[in-house]
Amino acid sequence: MTENATRDHFFPAMRAEELIGMILGDSDPRNPNVSPLFASFPNCPPVLLQASDCEILRDDSIRMADHLRHEGAEVRLSVTQGAPHVWQMFDGLFPEARQAIEETGQFIEALN
Repeated sequence: MTENATRDHFFPAMRAEELIGMILGDSDPRNPNVSPLFASFPNCPPVLLQASDCEILRDDSIRMADHLRHEGAEVRLSVTQGAPHVWQMFDGLFPEARQAIEETGQFIEALN
């Protein structure tokens, strides 16, 4: 969150504590129902994670990939350069969106 604090335009790091408080309330942030980083994934199917190199959630994606691998899952972590948070929603506006959608389709097809 520190490295990309001024680079992520959709999810401002300066509001992280406020957003965390809105989501968590009095809940324990290590509750697996709140954060998959603390959940168990027995017999997990293959997973594709996509993150942007400049979003504040990039490192959470890396941590999640590591956690899933530790759980025995096959994980593909794809990091896109310069894309905004949730860039996949902007198909037709960002070429990276189409690339991410195609990557997802290829990942799913490879499972069959």
